[in-house]
Amino acid sequence: MRLNKKIVLLFCTLLIILSILPTNAKCQTTIGDSTIPVEEGDTYTWVCTYSHPNISSILTVGSYSNITIDRIYQGPFDVISNTLIVEATLGYFNKTGNAHVIESAPYWVAYNFTLNYIYYHNLDIYLVPIPLNLTMVCEFIESYSSETFYSVGNHIFFEILNVKIEYEFNSDGILTTLTTYMDDIKYATFELERSSEPQISFGHYYILLSFISVSAITIIVKRRNKI
Repeated sequence: MRLNKKIVLLFCTLLIILSILPTNAKCQTTIGDSTIPVEEGDTYTWVCTYSHPNISSILTVGSYSNITIDRIYQGPFDVISNTLIVEATLGYFNKTGNAHVIESAPYWVAYNFTLNYIYYHNLDIYLVPIPLNLTMVCEFIESYSSETFYSVGNHIFFEILNVKIEYEFNSDGILTTLTTYMDDIKYATFELERSSEPQISFGHYYILLSFISVSAITIIVKRRNKI
């Protein structure tokens, strides 16, 4: 009986610990002093949810772009001897022409927080290392183009002639919405398909506590059956 009470007490304690541990919607990977808000195997998809009639022959609702994180590791890149490097597979689907393109990006992102350095393959800015430093991202883009990018809050803006593109990121550094305007009229919107609702991150400590909890319940049931 005493053993049963101890197991029940342990089980209840574990449930309390589980309830107070932080529950982030996004996982993250930290190497050295650099943090990327994703893990290997994660896939994100941005779906076209609005297309202006003027461009319906080029882009229609249902088209999408996605990215799968293949590998995250530490290594040299360009002139930087130590960076956090993200390998990824990029996918693009145009529903209008039923065309699907897949591209492998072995150096999709290279990042070093201490040196204030960041690199993006093809300027595909789907996520930003955290804590957010959108000014650094804008400076990188400008170094590869002659256009001006600027940030306001969690937004990055790009304007050329009568076209404006707006990138919106959540607090985890994930792109949530990309909107294109022409003459201040919205022409296209892409939105993150993945849910942003809080979820428990299945780190090792959650797996361990879950295992202990299940084991405790199993022991109690077996002992009751014997009685």
